[in-house]
Parts: sequence; structure tokens; C-alpha cells
Amino acid sequence: MNKKVKVGIIGAGYIGFHRARKYLELPGVEVVGVADTDTEVGAKVRELGVPFFSNPGELLSRADAVSAAVPTPAHFAVARESLRRGKHILLEKPISETVAEAEELGSLAREQGLVLQVGHTERWNPVVEQMIRRVQDPRFFGIDRLSPYHERGTEVDVVMDLMIHDLDIVLELVSARSSRSFPSGSRCSRRTWTSPTPGWNSRTGRWRISPPAGFP
Repeated sequence: MNKKVKVGIIGAGYIGFHRARKYLELPGVEVVGVADTDTEVGAKVRELGVPFFSNPGELLSRADAVSAAVPTPAHFAVARESLRRGKHILLEKPISETVAEAEELGSLAREQGLVLQVGHTERWNPVVEQMIRRVQDPRFFGIDRLSPYHERGTEVDVVMDLMIHDLDIVLELVSARSSRSFPSGSRCSRRTWTSPTPGWNSRTGRWRISPPAGFP
């Protein structure tokens, strides 16, 4: 019988809690605990039947791999410590706040021979998978993303929180890379909706970001 992978979840907010639920459904995984510095979420975690730790370091000592779902400003510190302690890590997107931090994490993972994966979940969307298989030589993209406003994820801007999924998909579909980028847009007065609309022209390598029709 194959040995189960011991997984710990760092961050017990909305995403971390649901990740813990999903890991518990996987036959090849043993969830060794969930860690969060906010002790008030401990009771909710214990309802899942897994240990709760207020110190992530205690969880790292028990895990083979970790799934980190913490606010973006904490990504770098949590991922670096996990990698330094020899743990594979699934890190929520975006990988970090800066390119320099992302490159340091990538270098550390390679040096340690560890898996560092960023949670770009849209890549496994069945529609996106089919699109990647079928679309050949695309020339232009226009992407509208509408969702109710919520406070979660507001520690970063809408590009890093939501549009990063769209950028990732587009870069999977085109072989060219952007040589220049520029933003444009307008303020939306409706706090209840978030609507990034990126566009890509593979001939010029430029992004267009503007609100959809009907928004002020």
C-alpha cells in the first residue's frame, strides 16, 4: 500500500477551509492539520476533525507538503519558510507581491528539489482545457469578468486578484510574449461589481484593459 502524503494547510480563511475539505476527500492524502494565527477560526477547523495550530511552524514539522492560502502580502514569507524546511508547496496566486520575490522562491525550490506550484485553478477548468486544445494562432482576446464585490482579496488590486487568471490563460494560448504593456480604464461607481476586461493583440504584444459597456 502506497504511503499517504502528509499535507498541512496554512491559512484557515475561505479558501483554506475549503482546501482542507477537499484534501480530506483524497484517498492518498493525510491532513495533518490546519494553521492560522487567528485562533478564533480554530473551532471551525476542528469541526472537520483535523488538528488546529496557531503556530504554522508546528504544522510544518508534521507535513510533507503544505497548501498555503494566506493573504498575498504573506505569500513570500510563508513559502520561503516552507521551502527552507524541505516542504513541497501549493501556493495561492499570485505567487508573491514582486517579481524579485517570485524569482527567489523559484530558485529556492530548484535548489531544494521541491515542487512549488501556484494555484492557477482556471487551467483545470474543462472549458479552458478544451480551448487550449482547439484554438490555433489567436489574434485578439477580449475577456469580461463580472462578480459580486466582496472584501476578500482586497489587499491586492483587481489585476493581481482576478485578472491574473485571464493573463495566465492568454499566455497559455499564445507563443509570443508582451514586449510592452499599458493600462487604461475608468472608475466604476458600483461597489457591488468588479469588472476587469483585458485584451491581447498577439501582433503588437499589447494589453487593453477597459470596463465593459454600460459601466460608468
